[in-house]
Amino acid sequence: MPLNKNNAYTLPYELNNKSEASLDARKIGSNKRSNGLAVANEILFNTYESMSFPNEGNRMNGMVIAQPTKIMKSDMVNFFSNANFPLADKDSANVDEYIKVYVRIPKEHMSIGIPSDFEQSMAINNIGTAKKTAVERNLAYTVMHPYFFMPVNSETSDSLIIPQVGDIVEVQFSDTLKTSGFITKIVDSWIGTPVTLENLKTSAPDAFNQINTPISSVFKTDQGPIATPAKIPADISKMAPGKRVQVGTGETINTIVVDNKLLDAKVTPHLVAMFLAAKADGIDFSPLTSGFRVGFIKDNLTVEELNELTQGTKYKNWDGNPYPKATKVGKSQEKLRYVNCGDNGMDRDAKCRIATAYPVRPGAWKGKKKSGHMMGNGVDVNVGSWGGGPSSKIKNARPDLLTKQYRWLSLNAWKYGFIRTVRSERWHWEYLPGKGQFSRVPRDNPLWDSQFNESFANYEEDE
Repeated sequence: MPLNKNNAYTLPYELNNKSEASLDARKIGSNKRSNGLAVANEILFNTYESMSFPNEGNRMNGMVIAQPTKIMKSDMVNFFSNANFPLADKDSANVDEYIKVYVRIPKEHMSIGIPSDFEQSMAINNIGTAKKTAVERNLAYTVMHPYFFMPVNSETSDSLIIPQVGDIVEVQFSDTLKTSGFITKIVDSWIGTPVTLENLKTSAPDAFNQINTPISSVFKTDQGPIATPAKIPADISKMAPGKRVQVGTGETINTIVVDNKLLDAKVTPHLVAMFLAAKADGIDFSPLTSGFRVGFIKDNLTVEELNELTQGTKYKNWDGNPYPKATKVGKSQEKLRYVNCGDNGMDRDAKCRIATAYPVRPGAWKGKKKSGHMMGNGVDVNVGSWGGGPSSKIKNARPDLLTKQYRWLSLNAWKYGFIRTVRSERWHWEYLPGKGQFSRVPRDNPLWDSQFNESFANYEEDE
């Protein structure tokens, strides 16, 4: 069987010699054959004992599976104890910078998926055909392996040999759980281009790139992946142009008709790109629940005006199909205040069943908090049915009710510039490129439904 098919590229005990059986090994349950519970208890105890004191010791050989990164001593903490990382050598007090690599030890890590970066590197000599995997899954597989450090100081920095992907290294674990330690030497080098210290990127202090931050502080500081515009914005030239509208800042924006809703023309290519990508994955977000909202009822489109824009024209909806005939128009912010806040909805202190921004007149937003819907960059997306009911009814974490639509958005929306901005709403997303996914709604917010309550985000589902 090809080595790349066994989740190792090397076989167990190929890098590390198999230990001989202990001379004082005991037979399990030799005098307790009549007592099954006692035998089971003895087996469990001896298994625990053998795992606590492994025959191999804490020095082993393994393969580097990810590009090395630089990390500062101040960022090195033990994930399990939240204590300062125990430095191995006596001169470590004078070292402020380290090289960090993830290492795969075949016997230890056969059950863990292989990062695609490693597969691609090992395919250089046709060891196997490497399969490109999503970046997020690649990262998840990587951080499931133990990580090891090499100290960098002024005396060695110019001549330091930096381990590369595929290199065989000898490592020394510094904890009994075998999660981390130090590289003691490079045993064998894989064919590749040498990496200089200057070319190494610095390990980012967020949960998506490393797990060296105490989990208690991750939720407070972690901004998550940075929202970026769609790599390939959708062509919206065949979509119906909506009316030009003035927003609360006083700015006039062009709009596009999306699912018979208006949206800022600058935002639309990225939303459509996201919808098309989701559709390719079997996820349907149509129709868009809400987009741009004019402030007041009197300024809204009529049904007749909307149908005049879309019906019997050359224009097509985002999916390439004709626009459906409109029977109603999107609610204005004033109308929505009455719906969510009752008959006194236009009172500024009205209590609303769902948080609903107060409508503002064009040019009246100076120095005030902006509403995404009234700016044109906020959208309400169909996140599916939650236990047979709307998402708005569920205000606590319910991972058991997680829908495929919401799961997809949670993992992918940032790739198209969209992030959640309202802590109490799963469905509200805004186009805010440059902002972290968790900058407005923290990673431990209950309405993420425990998707990111681990040391790294397990992005991507099984294929």
